[in-house]
Amino acid sequence: MSDYFSSNKAVHTYKALHHGALNYGIIGSGAIGLYLAQVLEESEAPLKVSMFGRSDAKTHELIVKERLEQKDFEQKQYEQNTSSKQQTKALAKRGHYHLKHHNLQSVIENKDPQIRLSDLDLLIIPVKYYQLAALVAQLQGKLPEQLPLLLLQNGLGGHEILHEKFPNNTLYVGTTSDAVFKQGHANKSTITINARGKLSIGAVELANAEPESKAPAVIQALIDAHRHAAKPRDSKVPPSSAVWAQDIRTHLYQKLAANAVINPLSAKLNCRNGEIKGAAELLEGIKSEIFKLYKALEVGLDEHLLNRYIDDVIHNTAQNYSSMQQDIYHKRKTEIDGILGVLIEKAAKLNMSLPLIERIYQQIKDMESQYLGTDSAE
Repeated sequence: MSDYFSSNKAVHTYKALHHGALNYGIIGSGAIGLYLAQVLEESEAPLKVSMFGRSDAKTHELIVKERLEQKDFEQKQYEQNTSSKQQTKALAKRGHYHLKHHNLQSVIENKDPQIRLSDLDLLIIPVKYYQLAALVAQLQGKLPEQLPLLLLQNGLGGHEILHEKFPNNTLYVGTTSDAVFKQGHANKSTITINARGKLSIGAVELANAEPESKAPAVIQALIDAHRHAAKPRDSKVPPSSAVWAQDIRTHLYQKLAANAVINPLSAKLNCRNGEIKGAAELLEGIKSEIFKLYKALEVGLDEHLLNRYIDDVIHNTAQNYSSMQQDIYHKRKTEIDGILGVLIEKAAKLNMSLPLIERIYQQIKDMESQYLGTDSAE
């Protein structure tokens, strides 16, 4: 089965064209992108990081806080009901950063005297699924072929878009369970780390792939930085908080299954993750359709273990609000196309139907269209 992934191969190690500290670029200023920037800034190794966005600002001011009593101070209650004294107890300030920022279009056109895309060792792309097409169009014909890419998204399918448009670029994909909440706008943000999770990164199979069991240096440095960033909070954090995944396909399909259950249901029901257990018929129905599709796709995940994984995620994030619930609550576009939409497309190619997933997909699209207009439903 061709699914762009390699279970026993990793792409060749990228050899930087310049000497000195590894140089990372991060597109956008979303919560995960800013969090990774902070992680890289805190690294014990001499790493460089730059943010790329729409504005011409030279810096992005970032304040980082960490929630110490997550279960007692879930997001909505914290924002609306807690006193200043309680807020102080709930959060600990982790740092204040002034990140380097560059206008992405200027960098693409080589008009920024401070940095070029060819200066980078890795370009990190932590954008929403629906933002990827526009970004690809912006980068088309401008991306150096020797520049490796790392895609981080909630759903599945984005790697296929990048692989098709930039077939000669080394492509890594990653998934993270880090729970990060962002406040702010323009070039000043505050992120709150609600929970430090696991970061898994692997390689998409390319024609020039070579067997490799270890992460390339530019990825290993990011993995090491992620592990180090967790230590100040809990010195007992296991090294598995960030890993090089030779079979990244399994990790992504596993994460997709959890997202396909939790995100749409919590958005539809307007509830916290743990409360979707009250809709047991819907919950088990979605799981059943996912298991049936994964078996047909030969994903290779044990149904019993996958079921337990989904239940564990629901339990461990019971007090959290999912990103899709928050998108609907704040009247933003969701990533439903990259989550349920991808499952529906894969099923259609196999002449399979997923009636419950298709119904919930349409319900989320209808909810979006109430505030985004008819474009959301197209």
